[in-house]
Amino acid sequence: MDIVTATTEINTRLAALTISAPISETIRRVWDPIPPDSVGVPDAPCWMNELSFVGMERTASQLIERHVLRMQLFVKDADRDRGYNIARAFLVALLSSFGPHPTLMGKVTDQQIRGGSPTVGNLVRAELSYPGLDLYMDIVIKNAATFDAA
Repeated sequence: MDIVTATTEINTRLAALTISAPISETIRRVWDPIPPDSVGVPDAPCWMNELSFVGMERTASQLIERHVLRMQLFVKDADRDRGYNIARAFLVALLSSFGPHPTLMGKVTDQQIRGGSPTVGNLVRAELSYPGLDLYMDIVIKNAATFDAA
């Protein structure tokens, strides 16, 4: 298991999310890493992800990596209330996609999703405000390891 394989699986799942209400919508793009500010939000709804490495620990037989993936969904809709409802619907779709699969088909040891504060709200990108989601995924990857005595 490694973080590159894990984020590929996560991005594939994010890209496949769809909703049917309040409108029928699919994800247009998953940005990982996020584009420069000059790009703005060209394709919406879209995810913009940023990965942070939290740390690594060793046990007698394992290397344990901890990462946090910040996932932001940007929605463009002239009706802000409908934009927030679109974001909420994608939250339900995301939880349905990731909830039953804590190991992401063996790509990670565990993943947990938590919301930002607020989870559904205004996201700012390139000095413009968009309805959207602010989420964090805590990722744990454990691999067997042997250590030298040196």
